Amino acid sequence: MASKYLSLLLVFLSILACSFSYEVFANSYPFRPINNKDPQAVKLGKFAVTEHNKRANTTLEFVSLVKGEYAATILTYELVIDAKNGTAATPESYKAIVHLEKLRGVAQTVLYFEKL
Repeated sequence: MASKYLSLLLVFLSILACSFSYEVFANSYPFRPINNKDPQAVKLGKFAVTEHNKRANTTLEFVSLVKGEYAATILTYELVIDAKNGTAATPESYKAIVHLEKLRGVAQTVLYFEKL
């Protein structure tokens, strides 16, 4: 009987732990500014746009990396990207959060992508 309640408690605590948003998680780690010409960061910006296009069925074109920050402890980049939507004359700004998966080599995951 006690093990049943313990199992339920563990399930509840797991759900509660998963309910914390990425913003709360990310704010607990130190982000450091990066150079917007850094080739790795630019590559990740382009990757974020490409992944967003696949997920949202859009045709954004990467223009430039405006600014960004990196949290080494969680292998995460927070980027502000300028991108054009097809025939648009001027680019618009987007925020992307890209996570590197160290255990899988060079794998990347776009956690967040939104127009500013």
